[in-house]
This record gives sequence, structure tokens and C-alpha cells, in this order.
Amino acid sequence: MYQGVHRSSSDFTQPQGLVASDLQLKGWIRILKFFARVLSLICSAVVIGLSIATFKIFLATKDLPARNTFLPWARPTVLWPQILTLTIACISFLACIYVIWGYIRNGHRGGEAASPLATTATVIGFIAWIVIWAAAGTSMQTVRASQEGKDMWGWACNKDAGPRRQAFANKIDYDLVCTMQDWNFICTMIHVATVVLSAAVWVAAVWRLRVQSRIHKGCEKGGSQGQA
Repeated sequence: MYQGVHRSSSDFTQPQGLVASDLQLKGWIRILKFFARVLSLICSAVVIGLSIATFKIFLATKDLPARNTFLPWARPTVLWPQILTLTIACISFLACIYVIWGYIRNGHRGGEAASPLATTATVIGFIAWIVIWAAAGTSMQTVRASQEGKDMWGWACNKDAGPRRQAFANKIDYDLVCTMQDWNFICTMIHVATVVLSAAVWVAAVWRLRVQSRIHKGCEKGGSQGQA
């Protein structure tokens, strides 16, 4: 007589339930990964575009002669927060392009590999990106507040400098520069949220590996009982 032929359906319920849970989790992970990549790419592109437009206006007008004793821009104008933000955005944009291109060429094989997901380097990378983008946004806000408006953002948004704004109204659109810098700051904060989302997706991916481990153990257990 063969033992274990008339196994109850409960022997298969748990593995099948885990398989369904794993497939559902896998689908959400892929959706969130794609969303995070696209959002990061868009934010980086927006920051790059706005920063280039801002520098174009600044470089074209910074040497305008004084009008009624008013200068078009502070001398010297504090530029390093905008340069830092633009540099970080360029690096982030290229990184997103590289990752997306990798997905296009190799699908999810690289992203689904188990070993890189559990490395300390991945955790350090997430923390580093959060710190970098937070530093970019904080530097813009801090310099604007501490340098008496002598950076591009503070200078363009200074509503108390009405006579200066009127003197250069036909040459410099300060409101446009102010708005672009406002959106630059907003995008840096969105980038921080995007990295946090990516970290959450990474945690979900690690959790999925644990679910897969449970599936394999359940299947092995069921197979051993069937052979008993």
C-alpha cells in the first residue's frame, strides 16, 4: 500500500496561498519600482531644465549697468546652492537613464537578483541619496535665509525690492526666476520622498524573498510527505 496517496487538500493550500501572495507582491513591487524610477527621472529632468533656464537668465543679465543706483543682481551672487542642485540632478538623471535602459535590455532579471538586494551597499546607497537630496534642498533654503537674499532665489523673490524690480522690469523677469527656483526646491523634496519610496520597495523585495523561501520550504515539505 502506498501511504500519503489520500492527502488532504490542506497539504496544498498553504503553498498555493503563498504562491498567490508572492505573485501579488511581485506585481506591486514592479509597479512601485517603475513609478519610483519614472518619478525620479521626471523630477531630475525638471530640476535640470529649470536650473538651466535660471542660469541662462542670470548670465544674460548679471552685467547689466546699474539703474538708479540699483544692481540687477547681488555682487557677488551666491550661486553654489543652485550649482550643487543642478549637479546632483544631472547625476540622478543619468543614473535613472542607466537603470531604465538596463530594464529595457535585460528585463527584471538584474533587478530581481537576490544577492544585491540584501547587501549593505544598497542600504548605504539609499541613505546617501536621501542625505544628498535633502542637503540640496536645505542648502537652497538656508542660503536664501542667511545670505540676506544675495543668492538667485532670494534676490528674485524679494518683494521688498520694488524699485529695483521696476528698474529692470523690461530686462529681468524676477517673478519667473522666483517661480522656477520655488519649483526647484519642491522637486528636491519630491526626490527625497522618491528615494524613501524606493527604500520601501527594497524592503518589500526583501520580504518577497522571505515569502519565496516559505514557498520552497512548503513545497519540499509537501513533497517529502508525498513520498513517505
